[in-house]
Amino acid sequence: MASVPRSPARTRSKGNHVSPGSGSVGEADDKLSEAGILITEDFDPDANITDKGKQSRMSRKRRKVQETAADSVLDDSEFKDTQEKRKAARPSRQGKYIAGRRGHLKLMTEIPIDTLHEIFRQLDPADLLTLSWSSKSLRLVITEKSARYIWQEAFERLYESSNPPPPCPEDLNFAQYARFLFVKKCMVCDVANGHWTSWMMRLRACSKCLESEQDFLSISTKKTTYCLSSDVVNHDIEDFFKEDNEEFTRRRQLKEKRLMGERSFRLWEKGCAKNREAELDVIRLERRKAILKKLEDHGWKESEIREVYHGKIPNDLPGLGRAKKLTNKVRVDRIKDWQDLEPKLLQHLAFLKTDYLCRQKHKRLENRWHAFEEKFKEWTKNQTMANSIMPRVADIAILEPFRSTIFGSDTETATFEVDAIDPIANGWVTERNNFILSLLPQSLKDRFEASDFSSLQSLVILRFRALTRYITLDEVLEHRDALWRCEPGDADDIEIRDMLSENAWEFQEVDAPWFWSNENLSFDNKAFEIVKDILEFLGQDPYSTTLYSLELFEGSFKCISCPPPWLFMRQRCNPVDMIEHDVSYHDEEWTPAHARWREEESDFDSDSDSAYVSVAELMGLML
Repeated sequence: MASVPRSPARTRSKGNHVSPGSGSVGEADDKLSEAGILITEDFDPDANITDKGKQSRMSRKRRKVQETAADSVLDDSEFKDTQEKRKAARPSRQGKYIAGRRGHLKLMTEIPIDTLHEIFRQLDPADLLTLSWSSKSLRLVITEKSARYIWQEAFERLYESSNPPPPCPEDLNFAQYARFLFVKKCMVCDVANGHWTSWMMRLRACSKCLESEQDFLSISTKKTTYCLSSDVVNHDIEDFFKEDNEEFTRRRQLKEKRLMGERSFRLWEKGCAKNREAELDVIRLERRKAILKKLEDHGWKESEIREVYHGKIPNDLPGLGRAKKLTNKVRVDRIKDWQDLEPKLLQHLAFLKTDYLCRQKHKRLENRWHAFEEKFKEWTKNQTMANSIMPRVADIAILEPFRSTIFGSDTETATFEVDAIDPIANGWVTERNNFILSLLPQSLKDRFEASDFSSLQSLVILRFRALTRYITLDEVLEHRDALWRCEPGDADDIEIRDMLSENAWEFQEVDAPWFWSNENLSFDNKAFEIVKDILEFLGQDPYSTTLYSLELFEGSFKCISCPPPWLFMRQRCNPVDMIEHDVSYHDEEWTPAHARWREEESDFDSDSDSAYVSVAELMGLML
């Protein structure tokens, strides 16, 4: 851990700036660290921070070029040769450090001291501190005792501002206090930004220095508090922390004294952060205006950008939210700011425009769809056919002439007539019915050729298979998959499906077209034979028995070929259950119904419709 030096506080020259520092001490005691005891008398802002910092300051001292005595006795030719060799041996930048050469501020020190004081009286503490680091001559003028009133007036103006810091502590001079308040560099390494501050220690430190083996006084981060406890190593810790210990009491009082003004300092920090954020907002606004002005040269007006992005300027435009003035100057990475942003912005705006045009196209499609949907609803109100037989809006919308108007054009809206829907819808119903009849075996086609299709809807004997599902004709008419699951065979139909799927939030209640959902539909001959056999076993006409009449059939039956656990679930079945049971469980190894089913007399109460095994019967079967 680092140190707390032992000399009184004073202004120190650190190369070209003023800052408090710290020296070496012994190891810290954990118990005292938790207490956060401050040893203020040991703090010396003049001591060197690190050996590395000391070496860097020594390396920055100006060098003098002096003539030797030997040069005076050389003749002219020898003297010229000697000078040329010296010049060649010197580094190219050595000339700027020759004694007597001064920079751009060389004339300021020639101004009368009273005039300089009047100029400096107009500056703020931060400006005075920066100016004192510019040259040794100005440093002497600004930091001498006669200039103390300049610092005092500058701080008095600062105290009267809208965001005043606490008064300058007695243990710091004005230059040190200004360095602590306004210079964001770490006061330990002088490299990184000092994000963590300690009012009690008058110190700024970076995260890296806090995590290193340094000794700091009560610098509180999010998870840790760093304290100094070096001077109590030789004390008896238990005795030291007793309340009647004079040394402990004295140090606690010193700590409380150093903490005076901490609340004002924290409020000042928050005010500075708020003011800084306001300044950055102004910079961002100026940068935003500069970028938009340059985009106008590429044909992108602000109104056009707002139009393609929901009526506002997108915040994710590259470089738009950066708090830095837009410039063409080369940055640290040797890339010009606008030169780097220009292709990214144009590419991003091109993407936004493409997305905007796509949204507008979908919106126009939605308008045309809703216009047709309203007319289709008017048509359905005048129909007498059953709802299960009637087509849906998607069935007719994908047929001509509505298909070209809705999906083939790009008009804002479209006009449709109810009378134009009726022949297309009736033709679709006929085509759907013929498709279903074409799946039937020839014997059934001949039998039902002259029958009304609506009379076939509830027949039990007609069984179909859709992929792995067994369904009746009534279920076939109602069956419609989700749009994204449909796989139409025609390429144009696939394009229409994609158009509807892209607008799924607008067409979420739209049923998929029936022909798209039933392309894999087939007639199930095995299920047909099973149902026919059961109906003949029950004494019913297989070609006229409907589901409704079968539900009214009285009687219960038991499958004697099914072992447990199926018997535990249901011991007796009605005719509808018999059909579902045989189709689901005995379609592979099917045997005639009279060999598997036995009629049972009900042992249950006449008021009970349950045919399930009682708990007592179930336990008996298990035993």
